[in-house]
Amino acid sequence: MTIIGARQWADGPFPLISTPALDGDMKDPFTQAATEMALIHNIIIRGMNSIYLQAPHVPVDDVQPFIGYCKAWSEFLHSHHKNEETILFPTIEKAAGVPGLMQPNVSQHQQFHDGLAKFDEYIHAALPETFAGQKLIEILDTFARLLAQHLADEIPTLTALRTYGIEKVPIIEIAELEAKHEFGTINKTTALAFMMTALDVTYEGGIHKNFPPAPAPVLWFLRNVCTLPCRAFWKFAPCSTGGRPRELYVGDRVQ
Repeated sequence: MTIIGARQWADGPFPLISTPALDGDMKDPFTQAATEMALIHNIIIRGMNSIYLQAPHVPVDDVQPFIGYCKAWSEFLHSHHKNEETILFPTIEKAAGVPGLMQPNVSQHQQFHDGLAKFDEYIHAALPETFAGQKLIEILDTFARLLAQHLADEIPTLTALRTYGIEKVPIIEIAELEAKHEFGTINKTTALAFMMTALDVTYEGGIHKNFPPAPAPVLWFLRNVCTLPCRAFWKFAPCSTGGRPRELYVGDRVQ
């Protein structure tokens, strides 16, 4: 396929989140936890941007892997929010001793629930001969800005937990509990593989290059083995399997 002009990057139309670490102290556990959450949220935003920008340009021969890519993004998003609602938020509320403390975040989840459900319904029913990229964009337009706003709003919510103190709210331990559960339940070759291809190791000057904090052999396995079964999907990803940002597979940059 010949593309005229420079291709688009996945840094828009929905803006990425600046991490608290950029102007803060990563030795502070609340800054650390909020920064790691921002990095996860940027994975979701990059994925959403890459779908939004490429959907109208996908040739019929690539529709099937593009649908697979969309499913992997949605699966990652659902897994993330499920673990927040069942593990992260309740554990924070119990530690702080404030029932309903994180309810505003759960309420925001409900704001884009119906739109995401329509997105899932469409991609699960779509066939190469019936898929319409513009239709997918119309569905995204019903909830994408709400989702992006929620992902940004949640970061200061986490840093604000500093007022309770680390002794009362051991935020790193709580975050690690959630991460361990998610890693143990998430599909490694779809949702987790998507994560590795939307995680930019150069973001904010490369200060997050060691995220996620896993041993090098584990990261190698995630990037080079987990991405193999569905490798046709990741041509649409915003980063290489090594976490390097790249121009999107299809679609011209809007001048």
